Amino acid sequence: MKKYTTTLAFVFTVFSSFAQNNLSKEILVRHDTTTLKAEECEWIFKPQARTVKSVPQVILESVQSGKLKAYDPQTNELIPGNKIYTWRQAADTLMDWDARKEENVIKVIQHKINPEHITRIRVYQDWYLNMATGKIASQIKMFEMMGEVRTPSSGDIMGYQILYRVQY
Repeated sequence: MKKYTTTLAFVFTVFSSFAQNNLSKEILVRHDTTTLKAEECEWIFKPQARTVKSVPQVILESVQSGKLKAYDPQTNELIPGNKIYTWRQAADTLMDWDARKEENVIKVIQHKINPEHITRIRVYQDWYLNMATGKIASQIKMFEMMGEVRTPSSGDIMGYQILYRVQY
């Protein structure tokens, strides 16, 4: 009798729990991932004819100004806005003379990422169906900005590396 009671309670729990709330008018249709080429995203800014910036440049400027938050893809650490162009970029040290040219001074030169080197944008989004109107809507959750990885010797493209993860 104990087996039947436990089984009946389990079946009742399974059938009474749903993945989505029935009171909601929107139903999650699917999670979707789309990879876009950055140079082919001009259509986003076509209505604003005065904008001549690329999509990666606009995103990096938005992160720098604090409108968007970017995270490191390996550590999930929040990237400060003022360091978005230099995050995980190489730094070189150079010997230079001081202003009076009396002694050598070691200077550190930090490389900055060029927005044109960000060639792919991977978009994570959810598709919802509105039951009342029958329309499908998309909601972007986050996107990743990707750069090319090239061989040091010949410069051939080996693949793509995620540089930044931006929560939207």
